[in-house]
Amino acid sequence: MAWMHSCRQVATLLTRSMDEPLDFVDRVRLRLHLRICGNCAQVEQQLAALKSAGDELFAQGLGDKPAPRV
Repeated sequence: MAWMHSCRQVATLLTRSMDEPLDFVDRVRLRLHLRICGNCAQVEQQLAALKSAGDELFAQGLGDKPAPRV
């Protein structure tokens, strides 16, 4: 087992962490990777922004309405 996750593994963990808590080892390895990999840190920020925007839409009740047809 490698001591640090690959970028591909980090992407999987970032999306999984939005739905469920990660175990301690994965959290530590994820944080370590994000400290040294600017690309993955940027992906984390982008995913957080998307989640925040989605949460705001559902809080306003906009998630219940179908999208308008074009």
